[in-house]
Amino acid sequence: MAAFSTNATNDGCSDTVQFTDNSVFNPTSWLWILQGAIPSTSTLQNPQVVYPNQGNFTAMLIASNANGSDTAYQAITNNNCPTTGIGQVTISDGAAIFPNPNDGNFILSVTVGAENKSIKIYNNIGQVVYEHAHIAGNAGAITLSLPNLSNGVYLIAIGGETVSELHKLVISR
Repeated sequence: MAAFSTNATNDGCSDTVQFTDNSVFNPTSWLWILQGAIPSTSTLQNPQVVYPNQGNFTAMLIASNANGSDTAYQAITNNNCPTTGIGQVTISDGAAIFPNPNDGNFILSVTVGAENKSIKIYNNIGQVVYEHAHIAGNAGAITLSLPNLSNGVYLIAIGGETVSELHKLVISR
């Protein structure tokens, strides 16, 4: 039987949501369809996504094993919660974005260890607007200039085999 939980808060202010598979009967594959989220689909057992826009969304998990599959649904609400501008965002895997908000020119400081990682920047409809692959371990600071990006909120995904961190980037000229 498919089942899952999230860390979404009751006030709907959880724009970054961790999904946790609680399925029984030992599933061997997972398909998440996450309306309104970035990324909007995942085959990870426990994905983390961002809901960049306010609204009510449906999260769906299809958990499968050799005997078949089952589907679970859950409503996700993301309200337009207050935020504050900050000079630097520190990311838990050792990366930092500064300044943030910015005018499309910023520094991404990355310490990734031995594993090569990549950076993808998504717009609010889930399109990749920038990609930098194969950042070697202990890469240091990467200066990014993205003058073609419009004002708005973007999502930076830093990862290796899977996305390990998702964080907001604000462009304001």
